[in-house]
Amino acid sequence: MLTELTPLFKKPPLYTKTEIPFWDDEHISLQMLNAHLNPNYDGASRKLEFIEKSVDWISKILPSEHYPSVLDIGCGPGLYTERYAKKGYRVVGVDFSHRSINYAQMSAKRKGLPIDYFYQDYLNLSLDKKFDFATMIYCDFGALSTNDRKQLLKIISLDWEHETELKESLKVYFQEQKTVHEAAKKESAKKHFEFRQREADTKEMVTTKKRPNGVPLSEDELKEEKERLAFYKATARDYLLRYKQHEKEEKQFSEYLKLL
Repeated sequence: MLTELTPLFKKPPLYTKTEIPFWDDEHISLQMLNAHLNPNYDGASRKLEFIEKSVDWISKILPSEHYPSVLDIGCGPGLYTERYAKKGYRVVGVDFSHRSINYAQMSAKRKGLPIDYFYQDYLNLSLDKKFDFATMIYCDFGALSTNDRKQLLKIISLDWEHETELKESLKVYFQEQKTVHEAAKKESAKKHFEFRQREADTKEMVTTKKRPNGVPLSEDELKEEKERLAFYKATARDYLLRYKQHEKEEKQFSEYLKLL
């Protein structure tokens, strides 16, 4: 038995493809669907909050009035496609799992959403359609080999009639976000130091048990100052975390601008 098991532990070459119908395996497809539909788990799809924010962002930079048709590649059970449809897009979803596609079709029908779903391997896509843009969310593209990425990009026929307009829209949006996070970063730094000072002043009173004017603190007053000290300390720490997050976001949008 050890001889039979040993080969199973051998690491396959990078991008080696499975020889079994992985996405339609009865057990795997069921667990994947359950994972997709769990709003608080991001093992198959992003968490619901992220999905909502993503669709809101996409609809802002690519409004359906100007970019009406969208192809969602690897659409799963339709978490993004349904939200696209509600935003006014004409939507087509493609996935290689019968279980996910069947769920997506039933869900769209139940909700009265005009979405077209196709069970296809997107590396052999055959739709004879053109789209204003396509989405492929949650790492699918990064998991493909270089050749498969090239193949996918050749297969998808995108209408780039508004490419210049799109780039300008993205540039404006990224600059706005960069400015927002830059201002928020400065405000967070200001508040951080403000509460650090309050923390230091209050710590001095708690340590000496006296006010700055030398008046001793009563037991009740000392208790109140200790509570204030804990609050100031926690608030200063919170603003420091905000500062770091806004700094990270500012740098990220600066990098996005460089790509344009």
